[in-house]
Amino acid sequence: MNSRSAIQQRLLSGVMRVKYDDLKDFFEEGWLDLPGTPCQGGKVYDVYSKKCWTPKTERCGNYKYEGDCFNSEHT
Repeated sequence: MNSRSAIQQRLLSGVMRVKYDDLKDFFEEGWLDLPGTPCQGGKVYDVYSKKCWTPKTERCGNYKYEGDCFNSEHT
């Protein structure tokens, strides 16, 4: 990983395209308990609120304040 082309090749080899409408499901299924986050027990991390959320049950719909619920755009 010592050159730009090596990094680009590595990124391209691991690409998975996800439609915008499918992002919440993608995060809640594939981004659980990631290393480097404080989340454990099947949680997904929101980088803005710095909170761990339970998939499917703590999703944002209509919310008033940041950190009230899991916002997939902040993951």
